[in-house]
Amino acid sequence: MRASLIAIGFAAACGSAKQPDSAKQPDGVVSPPTADSNPTGSAEATGSNATGSAGSSATGSAGSSATATGSADPNDPHTDGVTAINTGDEPDKLGIKFTLVDGWRAVNGVLDTFEAVNESAFPVDNAMFMFAYGYVDDSWPADPKAVATALQKSSKEMAAIVKTQALPNGHYYEARNGFRYVIKIGDKRVFCGGTFYKDRDYDKIPKERAKVLREIKKICPTASR
Repeated sequence: MRASLIAIGFAAACGSAKQPDSAKQPDGVVSPPTADSNPTGSAEATGSNATGSAGSSATGSAGSSATATGSADPNDPHTDGVTAINTGDEPDKLGIKFTLVDGWRAVNGVLDTFEAVNESAFPVDNAMFMFAYGYVDDSWPADPKAVATALQKSSKEMAAIVKTQALPNGHYYEARNGFRYVIKIGDKRVFCGGTFYKDRDYDKIPKERAKVLREIKKICPTASR
């Protein structure tokens, strides 16, 4: 599930923004134990379904693709599971809200921001960062340990979970290459997460990457409706 986003619209407003071809983002936000398909999350993204099984589409099985609105470049692996960029023109269909940090947007399953890196060795002037969110399918297990097991089976990115942390409103799961939050909102669960943007291009901007990761880890737990 490697649908990636090209920063159309957003890039137009702020200059050249791009995700290098080598980058890899949400591979399976929380997809069904059996799936590498399109639930809601980040794994393989398929087209632009706003609903699915939290694994890949914006609503579904927490594992893989989150779908939004805009344009997607199927050859860019950076945003596995996020199938389209937020253009800002489309109304949000999910009804999931976040307490955002300045410079961030959340629309239809995609949380995104950019960092100006024109004085670095990064390939373009603005580095895009995108993360997926959506509803977890009701078929997903409730037990945190079972969720961790399902994540490891359904997502390459989350294949080796090294940390699980209980939160006041859910759980945080961290693997070597990515992370997922599963947050309880009323009678629903929401997933939020992506990759750590570890690749040869993003390694050239470690300070900007660290800043974005700090911010997204503050944003994800604030999910509400």
